[in-house]
Amino acid sequence: MFFGNIGLTGVCILGMAAVNLTMLYLTSFLVGVFQVIFFASFQLFMKDVDTDDSKPLPRVVGSYTLAWNIGMSLGPILTGFLMRLGDTAGGAAKGSGWIYAYLAAACLSLSLLGVMFWVVKKSRKTEKWRQAGITAPAARTETGEKPDLAWLGWTMAFLVIAGGGIIRGVFPSVATRAGMLEWRTGSVMTVLALAAGLFAYGLSWGRKWMYSGPAMLILAVIGTGGAIHFVVPRLAGWEFTDSLGWFYLGAVLFGGYMGSAYLYSGFHSLAHPEKAGRNIALNEFFVAGGAILGPLAGGWLARSHGYHFSFILAAALAIIVGVFQLYSHWRYGKCRPLRLG
Repeated sequence: MFFGNIGLTGVCILGMAAVNLTMLYLTSFLVGVFQVIFFASFQLFMKDVDTDDSKPLPRVVGSYTLAWNIGMSLGPILTGFLMRLGDTAGGAAKGSGWIYAYLAAACLSLSLLGVMFWVVKKSRKTEKWRQAGITAPAARTETGEKPDLAWLGWTMAFLVIAGGGIIRGVFPSVATRAGMLEWRTGSVMTVLALAAGLFAYGLSWGRKWMYSGPAMLILAVIGTGGAIHFVVPRLAGWEFTDSLGWFYLGAVLFGGYMGSAYLYSGFHSLAHPEKAGRNIALNEFFVAGGAILGPLAGGWLARSHGYHFSFILAAALAIIVGVFQLYSHWRYGKCRPLRLG
């Protein structure tokens, strides 16, 4: 955790000195690398430290998902403000908003280092567990005869996050070209991230749904409906700039489905203690893969066939995942008893 965060701080400082686009690409890539190092380690840490009988693993993962989605929603807003601040500056500072953004990111990362020192110092019980040879509570609560569905979580994460990447990658560009004000476009993306976090946190109060095929299909139908909401204005011939309400509703529905994917894949990756380290690393890999593939596929479809085909693809991915999960849960339940406890 410390290595990832120190590296992130250093890369942000390096980004402030970038003199060309190649350096910005490099620093963006390194930001992703160090973020993954931090997040994968942090999820294992929070599982051991924060999970007990009063706060089971789903609740811990739900709180984590809510927190980082709030960060995802606030980051672009802060960046937009800093970019505008750079545009309005005079003299040599004019157009240097991206430097302000890197500076703010470095300051946030340094602040997190201070918080981490405090948290780790207070969380001495993990060290006591190691010395005494005691298994952490999380390792006792999610085992038994429950199936190992990490692979199914990775499938869901990859395809659903790819659908979310399509919306995040295509919608802002299309909306801006259609004349929608940038703050409105950004607000739709903010709603998408907030819905993901809040929906995940709400679902984290239950656990049996994560082993239920029908529940996963219902969630997939919600996500499919959300993606279709981005298509309706085009099919109905409405003015794009007058369809903000539809886009908000679509963001709430599809964002909620994305939140369930984050929670489902994170929970099943951490639920089996002996595999948690490897599984959470693979989970981050598939989440990142979906986030990369989605905008690429959506952008190609939008350019070659029309932007609405991108959102149709996002809807198709959601319903395919739901049907596949329904079948997989049914097949697994038929082969092996599930004692949910």
